[in-house]
Amino acid sequence: YFMGDIKVGKRADSTTAIARASNSTAGTITASGRTAIDNVYSSVVYNGSLYVGTFEQDAAEIYRYDGNNVWTQVHTTDGNICGATGVDGVAAMVVYGGYLYVGTTTTITTTGEAEICRYDGGTTWTRVSTATPGTIATSGRAAIDQIFKAVVVGGQLYFATIETGATEVYRFDNSTGGFTQVTT
Repeated sequence: YFMGDIKVGKRADSTTAIARASNSTAGTITASGRTAIDNVYSSVVYNGSLYVGTFEQDAAEIYRYDGNNVWTQVHTTDGNICGATGVDGVAAMVVYGGYLYVGTTTTITTTGEAEICRYDGGTTWTRVSTATPGTIATSGRAAIDQIFKAVVVGGQLYFATIETGATEVYRFDNSTGGFTQVTT
């Protein structure tokens, strides 16, 4: 976009090889971090930096990429993003209203304690789902295992759950900080 006009251009194919941005040891994001991580489960760009959420039994983590193969863990305890313990994965990441939001997964050792968390900077996260892990809305289903998808549509933030035979979609109300179930 330039001076009120849209510029459409073509870029020549890149000849630059893909380079590893994580630690040279497979399953390790940073040398001082957890080893044998199963996978990077989600990713998003927030405030110009890449954030990734991992999946590892009872030990989910969230990292920010600072460039030059440097990663910073942005929470304090593996497997605890904003309150629940035994979190296996960070499956959903989305930017909304100037904040990074994540949805967690608890499906292996601990079940039914999924949460939705807001990143407040540094290593500080705030649970925006109810005070009870696994319950998103006050009048909603309890013991939810997974917050699997998050998306912004028409200026509204939505989260989808995975629960055998009982999946649900919730809309976040930024003015009240609460959730409304939009599926029946």
